Amino acid sequence: MKIFKEMNMSPFTLSFKEELEEEFREDYFQSSIILFRISVFVGMLYYSVFGFLDAAVMPEIQTQLFAIRFVFVAPLLFIVLASSYLKSFKKWWQLAASILTFFVGLGIIMMTVIARSPVGETYYAGIIIVLIYCGMLIKLRFIWASIAGWLLVLVYGVWTIFFSDLSEKIIIANNFFLVSVHILGMFGSYYLEYYARRNFYLGKLLSREKENVIAINADLELRVMDRTHRLEAEIAERKLVEKEILLAKDRAETVSQAKTIFLANMSHELRTPLVGILGYSGLLINDIDNPEQKEMAEGINRTGIRLLNTLSMVLDLARIESDKHEIHLRSVDIIQIMKEIYDEYKGGATLKGLKFTLDFHSVSCNIDIDIEMLKVILDNIINNAIKFTKKGSVTLKSEIEVRNGISYVLITIQDTGIGIDTKDIPKIFEEFKQLSEGTTKDFPGTGLGLSITKKYVELLQGEILVESNLGKGTQFIIKFPL
Repeated sequence: MKIFKEMNMSPFTLSFKEELEEEFREDYFQSSIILFRISVFVGMLYYSVFGFLDAAVMPEIQTQLFAIRFVFVAPLLFIVLASSYLKSFKKWWQLAASILTFFVGLGIIMMTVIARSPVGETYYAGIIIVLIYCGMLIKLRFIWASIAGWLLVLVYGVWTIFFSDLSEKIIIANNFFLVSVHILGMFGSYYLEYYARRNFYLGKLLSREKENVIAINADLELRVMDRTHRLEAEIAERKLVEKEILLAKDRAETVSQAKTIFLANMSHELRTPLVGILGYSGLLINDIDNPEQKEMAEGINRTGIRLLNTLSMVLDLARIESDKHEIHLRSVDIIQIMKEIYDEYKGGATLKGLKFTLDFHSVSCNIDIDIEMLKVILDNIINNAIKFTKKGSVTLKSEIEVRNGISYVLITIQDTGIGIDTKDIPKIFEEFKQLSEGTTKDFPGTGLGLSITKKYVELLQGEILVESNLGKGTQFIIKFPL
C-alpha cells in the first residue's frame, strides 16, 4: 500500500489523482493504440476464419452462424478498427474496447445457444479465449475489462441455468471455469495496468529529475561563466598589479642602487679630508700647552673619530646592500677572539664603574668565519651594552649547543642596562632607527650598528636573538653552526 500512496494511486481503480491521470491516459493511448489495432484486426480475422469450420461441422445452421459472424460481430470489429484512426477516438476508446469485448463474447454465447447441446459445447472454449484475449491484448484497463468480463459471465450463467438443456454438472463446471478464467484475467489485467502506470510514474519522476539536472547544469554553467569572467578580471587586474610591482621594484632597485653609490661616494669623499682633520687634531693635542685649547683639540679629535666611525658604518651598509661585501673565511679560535674583544673594552667598562666579565664554558674550538665581520658584530653589541648600562654589569660568554645532531657555538652578551620593550625589539635592527630618538640625547648614535650587525650575522649563516625586559637589561645571543 505504501507504493500506492507514494504514487497517489488508488489500489482499487488504479487511477491517479488530478492532472496526472489525464497525462497517463494520453500516454497509455499513444503507447497502446498500435497493439490495439493489431489485436482487433487479428481478432476479426480469427473470428472470420472459424466460419469455415461452422460450414463443415454444422451445415444445417450455417446461415444463422454466418449471420452472427459476418453480419453482427465482424462488422463491429471493423467499425471499431476504422474508428481508431479518428482524432477523437482516444476519448472513448476504452468504452469502445469494452463494448467490443462484450459483443464478441455475446456472439459466441449466441452461437452456443443456436447450436444446442452437445454440438454447442464446442463453442464454450471461445468464450474463455475472448476473456483472455480481450483482457490481455487489446489494452483494456482493469476496471473496463472487469465490467465487460462479468457481464459475459452473467449472460452465460443466466442462459445455462434457466434456458439451456445442459446437465447440472456441466452447468456448474462450465460456470466455475468461466468465473475462474475471468478472475485470472482480472489479475493479469490488473498487473499489466499497474506496471504500465508505475513505469509512467517513474518516467515522470525521471523526466522531472532530468529537468532539475538541466536547470542545475544551466545554473552551474552560468555560475561557472560568471566565476570565469570574474577570475579573468582578477587575473588581468593581478597581472596589472604585478606589472606595477615589477616597475616599482625596478624603480626601488634603481633608487637603492643610486643611494648606495651616493653613500659610498660620499663616505669615501668625506673620509679623505677627515683623516687629515684627525691627524692635525692629534698634533695639536700633543703640541698645545694651554688647557682650554687642548680640551678643544681633544673635542675635535673625538668628534672626528665618531664621524669617521659613522662613515665607516655607512660604507659597510652600502657594500652589503650592493652585494659587494666580500667574505673571507678563516679557521679561528672563538675563545681567543673573545679574549681580544674583552681586553679592548675592559678599561672603558671599568672607567664607567661597570663589572665586565668574560665567561666561557667550552674549551677552545675553531670555527670557519670572517674575523673582521665577527669583530664588528661583537664590537657593536658590546659597545651598546656598555653605553646603555649606567650601573651593574656586562657579561660576555660562550658555550657549545647541540640540537638535532648539529653543533652550534653560542656567544651571549648580557647587560643590566635600560632594557628594551618587547614590542620595540624588531625596531632596533632597522636602519637609522633609534628607540631613544626624540626623547633624550644621553645615548647618541646613528642607528646603524645593530642593522649592520644583523646583516653580518646572516651573511655568516648565523642567527641573532634578543631577550630583554624594560629597565632590567638585555641579552643578545648569536648562534653560528660549527
